[in-house]
Amino acid sequence: MTGQYKSKVTCPTCNKESITFDPFITVTLPIPQKVVNVFDGFFVHKNFEQKTKRVSFTYNKPSAEEWIKNVANIVSVDPNSIVIYLVSMSEGVYRAGR
Repeated sequence: MTGQYKSKVTCPTCNKESITFDPFITVTLPIPQKVVNVFDGFFVHKNFEQKTKRVSFTYNKPSAEEWIKNVANIVSVDPNSIVIYLVSMSEGVYRAGR
């Protein structure tokens, strides 16, 4: 695909306009980015009864209640027995998408 890039310059002194057309063969366009928030942590059973499990899932809005439900579902425990201790939180991960 080919095309032309149009540019217009106006002289600040005399107000004369100059319009030029520069041909191109390819155009570089950015890939659309989608932000994905990912919860990534470890579930440790009380008293270390069972093996520690790494837990990861995506979410839309930060919500401790939603995180607790997701973690409880992943590791098959009662949501009332979970407490989340947030060490740090970073911006979403960028992934190609629409």
